[in-house]
Amino acid sequence: MKISHQIYQPFELNPCQQARCSQLCLLSNVAPAGYTCVCSTGFFLERDQITCSKDYSPFIIYMKRNIIGGISVRHDQKYIDENSNYDDLWERFVPVTDIHDGYEFAFDEVNETIYWAQIKSFLPDGTST
Repeated sequence: MKISHQIYQPFELNPCQQARCSQLCLLSNVAPAGYTCVCSTGFFLERDQITCSKDYSPFIIYMKRNIIGGISVRHDQKYIDENSNYDDLWERFVPVTDIHDGYEFAFDEVNETIYWAQIKSFLPDGTST
């Protein structure tokens, strides 16, 4: 284990303190300004490389037994098949992972809310299996 005290650290200004990023600022040793602006899932970085805007592009919501996820499809991607370039796809929202035996879901676009149902089996005496 190595412990470093603040007194032994070099003093450097944090370029993100003066950055105008609308959402997230990441330190970078290769960017000329010393930082890069990035956006949260479901947003994209505008051409000014500072402003994040809501991503309203079409997307697909999928459900497996234990997860609900979503991926955006770029406008130039006509369809997805086994030959698709998956670089043309990206995560639309943070996956919902606390699902046990999910079997159906619905998406409320106005409130951006996902509802889902889970299977829970019971024995004839009412106890769960």
